[in-house]
Amino acid sequence: MKKIKRFPRELSVIAGLFAVSANCALLQAAQDTASANEPPPANGQYTVKRIIDGDTIRVANPYGGEDIRVRFACIDTPEIKGTQREQGVRAKDELTQILQGSGMSVQLFFNAQDRYKRWVADVRLPNGTLVQEVLVKERLASFKPQYRSHCPNTFAVLQRAAGQVQR
Repeated sequence: MKKIKRFPRELSVIAGLFAVSANCALLQAAQDTASANEPPPANGQYTVKRIIDGDTIRVANPYGGEDIRVRFACIDTPEIKGTQREQGVRAKDELTQILQGSGMSVQLFFNAQDRYKRWVADVRLPNGTLVQEVLVKERLASFKPQYRSHCPNTFAVLQRAAGQVQR
């Protein structure tokens, strides 16, 4: 009869950790798939709860639950952290003034969800002004045509605003 070798205790612990790690990865993948299939919030009026930077805000969820993170479609502003900190702070400050002037109320038209699970949207003030257009015209944001699919309804407006800035 052959003698069966037993695994040393260390190998058993490593095998157990590997199994736990694999299960965690499967659970995370299932959660990512579920949130990727999550329908976008309803288009409409929202109350701004927080201005994160020049192109990202948090709005109150009208149905309760977590606030909704919103990324402005087709534009980019400098980051608040990093080499362009001064321009990033200027963009955030200007956005704060714009939104405070509207009573922190915006009309959102959702298009997609980005890799950071923020909802990408066209953002308008209650009077219809497209916030992205204002930021581009004031040279606080740059127009990003590579994200055209995220702003199908406002692409031409933003493209025109960017052209006016470049002149």
